[in-house]
Amino acid sequence: MNTGTEVENQKIEKKNSKENRTQKKRSPVANTTRKRKLRIVETLPISMSTVPPVATRLNETIVDVLGRLATMMTKKGDYIRSRAYTKAQDTVLSITTDITNVDQLKGKPNIGPTILEKVKEYVSTGTLRLFEREKDNPEYILSEVYGIGPKKAHELVVEKGVRTIADLRARQDELLNETQKMGLHYYEDILEKVPRSEIDVYNAQFGKAFDKSLASHPTQTNSNYEIVGSYRRGATVSGDIDVIVTSNLPDVFVSFVDALISAKIIIEVLSRGKTKCLVIARLPGHKVARRVDFMFTSPEEYPFAVLYFTGSKGFNTVMRGHALKQGLSLNEHGLYKKLPGKEKEEKIDTTFKTERDIFDHLRLVYKHPVDRIDGRAVVPMDPSVSTEIVPVVPLPKAEEPVPKAKRSSKKTDIKTSPHTITIKKRGMKSVAAQSVAAQSVAAQSVAAQSVAAQSANQRIDAFKTNGISVLEKLNEKELSDMVVATNDAYYNTQTPLLTDNEYDILKEYIETKFPKNEAIQQVGAPVTKNKVTLPYHMPSMDKIKPDTNALTTWMTKYKGPYLLSCKLDGVSGMYDCTGKEPKLYTRGDGKVGQNITGLLPHLRLPGAKGFVIRGEFIIPKAVFDAKYKETFANPRNLVSGIINSKTMDSKIGDIHFVVYEIIHPQLKPSEQMKKLTDLGFEVVQHRNDKVLSNASLSETLMDWRSNYKYEIDGVIVSDDNVYPRKEGNPEHAFAFKMVISDQMAEAKVVDVEWAASKSGYLKPRIRIEPIRLGGVTIEYCTAFNGNFVEKNKIGIGAVIQIIRSGDVIPYIQAVTSPASQPKMPTVPYHWNDTHVDIILDDVTTDETVLLKNITAFFVELEVDGLSAGNVKRIMNAGFNSVPKILKMTRADFANVEGFKEKMVTKIYEGIKAKVDSATLLQVMVASNLFGRGIGERKIRPIMEKYPTILTSAETPAQKTTMLLSVPGIGKEQSKLFVENIPRFLAFLRECGLEGKLTPGPVSQVATVPDVPPVPFETVDKTNPLYGKKIVMTKIRDKDIIAYMKTVGATLEDAIKKDTFVLIVKSKSDVSNKTKYAYDNSIPIMEPAEFKERFMS
Repeated sequence: MNTGTEVENQKIEKKNSKENRTQKKRSPVANTTRKRKLRIVETLPISMSTVPPVATRLNETIVDVLGRLATMMTKKGDYIRSRAYTKAQDTVLSITTDITNVDQLKGKPNIGPTILEKVKEYVSTGTLRLFEREKDNPEYILSEVYGIGPKKAHELVVEKGVRTIADLRARQDELLNETQKMGLHYYEDILEKVPRSEIDVYNAQFGKAFDKSLASHPTQTNSNYEIVGSYRRGATVSGDIDVIVTSNLPDVFVSFVDALISAKIIIEVLSRGKTKCLVIARLPGHKVARRVDFMFTSPEEYPFAVLYFTGSKGFNTVMRGHALKQGLSLNEHGLYKKLPGKEKEEKIDTTFKTERDIFDHLRLVYKHPVDRIDGRAVVPMDPSVSTEIVPVVPLPKAEEPVPKAKRSSKKTDIKTSPHTITIKKRGMKSVAAQSVAAQSVAAQSVAAQSVAAQSANQRIDAFKTNGISVLEKLNEKELSDMVVATNDAYYNTQTPLLTDNEYDILKEYIETKFPKNEAIQQVGAPVTKNKVTLPYHMPSMDKIKPDTNALTTWMTKYKGPYLLSCKLDGVSGMYDCTGKEPKLYTRGDGKVGQNITGLLPHLRLPGAKGFVIRGEFIIPKAVFDAKYKETFANPRNLVSGIINSKTMDSKIGDIHFVVYEIIHPQLKPSEQMKKLTDLGFEVVQHRNDKVLSNASLSETLMDWRSNYKYEIDGVIVSDDNVYPRKEGNPEHAFAFKMVISDQMAEAKVVDVEWAASKSGYLKPRIRIEPIRLGGVTIEYCTAFNGNFVEKNKIGIGAVIQIIRSGDVIPYIQAVTSPASQPKMPTVPYHWNDTHVDIILDDVTTDETVLLKNITAFFVELEVDGLSAGNVKRIMNAGFNSVPKILKMTRADFANVEGFKEKMVTKIYEGIKAKVDSATLLQVMVASNLFGRGIGERKIRPIMEKYPTILTSAETPAQKTTMLLSVPGIGKEQSKLFVENIPRFLAFLRECGLEGKLTPGPVSQVATVPDVPPVPFETVDKTNPLYGKKIVMTKIRDKDIIAYMKTVGATLEDAIKKDTFVLIVKSKSDVSNKTKYAYDNSIPIMEPAEFKERFMS
């Protein structure tokens, strides 16, 4: 066992002695990024006397205030600002030079004007008005109690009238759960700092318990523990105690904690899992209890865990940044590297036994824990290497950002004593919040960005028009306002602002970004008339995602049998027959509904004395289609309007009350259905199942959705047992709303992105809510063309069926429910003659089209270094066409942003060499000037048969007729080719490449009618590949492609019966092309096999 070296202890004693003589009072700050747990913060304002002079180093002061701001925002539930301040803090921590003036932070990543002003205010006054305002805020005070978050604190103050800790103690049995009571009980203890001397005593107790644990496990090896955090760095006081434990046997961790419980060192267990145990501990004879966290890690990860949790935060930030500069990612689990061909980073294959091994691998001077005060302690072994780094997670623009979503902490469910309580930790769901690919049209992104200051209704309209990109620009309040406005319209009017699917996108986006958001916790909307508190809570139903293992997890807890029923898409109501007279209510927000007992005579419901029944007010699809379809958007809106009408609506006779639950008395779901039938109600379609699967539920959903007489939007699955009714949505039941199979799934459309091709055709790419299909996360699929989008109304909120087979790009098989309107391009466009494709009105000036064409030209000629990124830099320097780039000098390239001498030489000489050696055919293909669909496979046979057609004397009409004799060239293609000859010749003149038109060793094309043309290219017509069609999938082998040109073979995109061979990256790959090849006896070869057979 080892808990600290003798050398380190001596350094600590020396450091503490010095600190005791010189330490000044300062405002402690919670470390909010090292671990996810509630930390208690002292909020005493800094006095004016502590304001550092201008020449003083301000780094630590700025880090402190940003940390306090982040903690304060977390306690207020404002996670956007909390994340913004944390990122700004990371930026400051990464700066290893002295900050002596706040203006030095201008332009730094993650530090926008608002943050800069707060830092200036703090440095100049010693405090912030925000701190002074919040220090006496009851919500902030109550949120410092362990287990009380911002939402609960708000409820206690606003709804329950609690203002002080004393008030809370007096009413704790009424207002708090067991976890919160425990936090309140130890409130003062947890606030108090832990002296180093006391932690030393804990260390001795831990050592005894650890030795006892080791004795009970004779086969253990590599067992160790270490108290980390500020204690290991030599601090005289700490906020709590953090312990890292390791062993080859995980049971050592379990028995270690058990030994401390037996010794009564641990007096309360807050949460206990396989790798983490959070407790309250107290030493024998001591009055003050302390927070202690135990964490278990494997011997392989132990050095990294000890390094990470020792800190300091500033030291960790700079050290991680140093690792990133070496292409490595460092965290508490190890060192990772992105390997070619791998989607995820993988651990490097190196053994690390100590922290020193990590320093050595990163070529850093080893620093003892007491020296790891801040980022300045990160010192490279090579003095020439700079330690000044950019923040580990920078933002693209220096402004207060929208934060990335955090993953939810997993809930542990291991029972222990004494008084074990499992705590649900605050967190956010993961989404794949990938940034959207840049649109070809600037107007689309501008439209999305300009809505931030508009009203809720305007933002709703913008979202319906421009998709999820609008939501990504809004803050939590603006999103909440949209939810409130939508709910109100949905439940209280006949004109909803969003369709159900549009609303789901909005709600699920907020759930991911702001999981504690209050607006989305409210299902329904406040009732505006005939309000009444419902006799029973009417919860909603949680959805289950079929593309995850959620169903399997649920079934491990609920063993069945199961009752399946239709999730009716109407207006929910309650029929209460327990009183003298029956009552009828709408659900409202689930707690407060609307009394609509006056409708009872018109609904002709059977008597049900002693029962409380829940059902759905709904209109049959056939009745709606026949009588109301032309006037109302959907049946539910019609029903809502009838129920909310101030006068009795004659259409009430078409409303049915279809029942699906007996609220009182409590019965099993199957018994409820039987009893409801016996009572004479119209009962929802249902059935019993013993076994569930995503496939069977998908089939049921498709069947009921198509054949049931009412509109449904899912299948309700309930475990067929009796469960007590409680607050919140039931855990024993869920809604299944999306179809999924091995290769097909339903998904909601969140955006349609239009991108211009090289030819100016606007192609749609459909962005969907991320789903897992075939083991792959899918966020985009293809929509073929503009006509497909328009005809099928693919827009925001549409539900589509997508297919993914093998390596095929996911595509839309069908549209389950169209959007209210298709999302079409927002720039000027026109349709082609067949009304299939959309074309930009102004192709010549569109930046995306120019970028793609210039890039394609140089890529086709194989100029090294001229991919899209460098081409864009060159365009930004003012050279926005191929002719302009071809005429650039070395000095011109040197003026391009980011181009160093080596890059200048590489590109300048590369362009000259490749362009000079290019044949006329290669220039023609690279120019992309002969029209859409006319590439090498079309141009080559034309030039082989008519090598002088570009400059010959025939009229355009004659040339068009001539080209019809070329195999594979049709009327439209011949016309298009001839029409663009003048355009190409002008391009050659502008580029200074007219010499390509004359016969010579490079061009190999004659233009003078009297001179016999030189053969366009020498082709070996005796080769077995001559005239053969070859297809490649998932690979492009340059050697094979170059060889095919010399033997007259053609590379095709589509596989057909006349395909000679299909070349694949690996024969283990499965795709539509390989399936077609097998079915039609087409040979399948890997590149090596093809080369051996035909090229050796």
